[in-house]
Amino acid sequence: MIKTYIIKGMKTINLNLLFYGFSQLIGLVIPLFVASFLIKMCGSENFGKAAFVLSIAFILNVIIDFGADVILVKEISEHRNNSEAKNIIFTKAYLGRLPLLALVLILSTVLINFIPFFEKDKYIYLFTLPVFIGQYLNPTWFLQGINEFYFISISNIVNKVLYLLLIMFFITDASSILWVNLFFGLALIFSSLLGLIYIFSSKKVKMTLVSKEDLFQYFHRDFGFLVSQFFLAFKNYSPIIIIGSIGNFYDAGIYRVIEQIINPIRTYMQVFFRFFYPKTCFYFSENYAIGLKYWKKINLFNYVIVFIGLALLYWFDEQILSYFKVTDQNLFHVSFSLKLALLISVFFVFSSSIEQLIFILLPRKFYIRVITIMVSIGTFLSIILFSFKDINGLLVALIIVEFVTFLIYFIFLKKRLNG
Repeated sequence: MIKTYIIKGMKTINLNLLFYGFSQLIGLVIPLFVASFLIKMCGSENFGKAAFVLSIAFILNVIIDFGADVILVKEISEHRNNSEAKNIIFTKAYLGRLPLLALVLILSTVLINFIPFFEKDKYIYLFTLPVFIGQYLNPTWFLQGINEFYFISISNIVNKVLYLLLIMFFITDASSILWVNLFFGLALIFSSLLGLIYIFSSKKVKMTLVSKEDLFQYFHRDFGFLVSQFFLAFKNYSPIIIIGSIGNFYDAGIYRVIEQIINPIRTYMQVFFRFFYPKTCFYFSENYAIGLKYWKKINLFNYVIVFIGLALLYWFDEQILSYFKVTDQNLFHVSFSLKLALLISVFFVFSSSIEQLIFILLPRKFYIRVITIMVSIGTFLSIILFSFKDINGLLVALIIVEFVTFLIYFIFLKKRLNG
């Protein structure tokens, strides 16, 4: 019976995945176009400045998310047929995270207005604050849990297209760079509101009564995971922050170009995780052997796609860099850095796929410890190597962190599977 369910489920997945993949393709192409457009209109330094500020916002977004993209997806997936349970989870998520949103907004506003470091680019920081509101409203975690990827796809397309239109119409010169992150936040707010309207109207979800004890338990239970996700976000976005803080915004812009080029690989893995993680959790909860077989099947296909993409980036590196307005005198240096960065993607692909099993089969404390330790070591190593070898030194530090993380995951997971 489980086998029949999987076969039927795979047919639905194929249709959903096709449209979801199309929406993500749009979501990858538009940022690449936007990056090239912003470099042309505002220059690499201003582009790096906007990316620097947005990276800080992405790290702080983890506080507002409070693990929703993993923990709550799993809970909704496991209770997808229980309307009352879904209402309670939904209510706890939004009521529980509201004080976190208020905390981040208030502290950010105070720091931006009173710390001298932020004074020069004060309005870029202030105009980035709507990103936090959009992240709080974003109901993608709930839609993932109920496998509603069709509407997630629509929401993603609306988000990216609206962002593109705002950029194209209003960004005209270097001085308008301060609007870039504001437009990002406004587009996210709009698409998130569409998602909430859809959930309330079509899925009959509603806010319900929850006790203070339930909310306290929600915070207490998942606080450790929040810390690990904060460290993980810092690992992803700290390179630009390190470069912008102890280097310069021009180099931050160059790194952002490299990151934009390899980002489709990371985004693809994140999309892959979000799409298949709820199903993988469900199959493991029903039958361990079938769950593992399902995981192997989808990831074998995944590896083939990713490594074809990596090969294309390696072979056409100069043509791609020229699109991002990298000058001829810098082309060789940036090309070497890009090829070095591809190694980060190689190890990220392996560790990211194994991470699905880590969340399902190993205690959450294990994941928290690994991420906390590796990010701490990686940050220290990145600062040291960047100081000596600029961007290439920082990339070497990131390669080491990804490789060691993958190795730790593999060793402990192998013990778990063999045990």
